[in-house]
Amino acid sequence: MRLEEQLARVWLRAFTAIGLDPRRFIRCDAGTREKVAYAGLDLTPSEYAALAFGNGISALVLLMAIGLALAVSFQFPLTYAAVLSVAAFAFAVVASAQYVEFLAASRARDVDLNILTSARHMLAALKSGVPLYDAAAAVAKNDYGAVSELFSEALVRIREGDDVDAAFRSVAARTQSVSFKRFSAAIGYAMGHGTKLELVLEDFARQMEARQRHEVSMFSAEATKLGLLSVTLTGILPGMLVFIISQAQIIGNMRIGIALLLPIYAAFLLVKYFLLNRLMKATPGV
Repeated sequence: MRLEEQLARVWLRAFTAIGLDPRRFIRCDAGTREKVAYAGLDLTPSEYAALAFGNGISALVLLMAIGLALAVSFQFPLTYAAVLSVAAFAFAVVASAQYVEFLAASRARDVDLNILTSARHMLAALKSGVPLYDAAAAVAKNDYGAVSELFSEALVRIREGDDVDAAFRSVAARTQSVSFKRFSAAIGYAMGHGTKLELVLEDFARQMEARQRHEVSMFSAEATKLGLLSVTLTGILPGMLVFIISQAQIIGNMRIGIALLLPIYAAFLLVKYFLLNRLMKATPGV
């Protein structure tokens, strides 16, 4: 069991013990459940809501404890501590949802990274006369990351009586990887039209090669743009702000408290986080 699943169950038991339903505070619609499945997490809607709400409570308590310690030691205003604690609660809840999306995107990239090699492995096995089930089993047994996991799930469904194309379609619904969905569609096409699977997989491999080359060129342009934006917003602007404040204090005899600067630098950190998150989402699986 993964750490996220263990933590979610611990929080759910704690909330259930005090009669609190986290789904009253955390939305868990069909889109969210789909993201949880894409992330490979075995969580019910209640467990997901408990995980997000519990992470928010942890951040709230932690920031309140730090604020109280600063208030006692350095006369830090409790009002600012309360505001920062509430902001930390909201950020932790949002970050929990972003983390699930990150896991889903990371798993999809892992699939995109290995699907071409897996398809070639399967194609080579089929050309050498290996039956389809054994060829799929060979991919499942090899170290192809999330692709091997998806193939293993498909094999389980086949052993339970599903057709090959139905099994792969069902498994493809558990990943947001477009490449794997196309792979399962290729298998379905071959099975449904009586076409040789080897020919379909060869065509799929050629299309994947062309698509990956295109994605790399697109990512290079996006990375350059986001890199320049990140340097400007989280490097140059904070440096200019420090320079302006220091000169204002020297020339104008101004005194700016640290409590006023904290939200500004927190905003810079948030901008950097969202830029990095966007860059990660744009990363091709090659």
